[in-house]
Amino acid sequence: MNQKTAILSGGRGLTGILLLNSLIADNSYSSIKLFSRKASGKNSPEVNKIPTFLVMSSMGAKVKSKIFYSRTKGEMEQAVLDQAIPQTYILRPSLFLEERNEKQFGEGAGAIFLKLAHIILRGSLKKYRAIHSDRNAAAMISISKTLPDLQFVPSDVIQEFCSNQ
Repeated sequence: MNQKTAILSGGRGLTGILLLNSLIADNSYSSIKLFSRKASGKNSPEVNKIPTFLVMSSMGAKVKSKIFYSRTKGEMEQAVLDQAIPQTYILRPSLFLEERNEKQFGEGAGAIFLKLAHIILRGSLKKYRAIHSDRNAAAMISISKTLPDLQFVPSDVIQEFCSNQ
């Protein structure tokens, strides 16, 4: 079996903890390198000679956005793309349904709306459906194994990847 090394930057948020636990349980990974701002003072791993890189961003990320959060995520995406890692995957999930320690403005109202609107969000609107964090973590592992031919992974495609496991 081809053993892999996972490099996880962060790993302290809701999805990061779920992803770390999934990586530990997955026997195709022989090594996990965890980088965390709180432990190391750095916010990204050294990326030289890394063949595959996955990062979680956010739906609506844009470098020129007037919304601070979306602009910050867009800038992060651009910085990752500038590294020219051969297989780079940027996941753009919709709103997470679970409660988490850190709160963001409008998140509670958005979650209620998206739960109610789930049934009408079909076709091209499916990408706006709220997502569970464990599905996002599962999709990251699936993508790392299948290496699909896409760079940006919207929320509806994230759902498809974790359904195919």
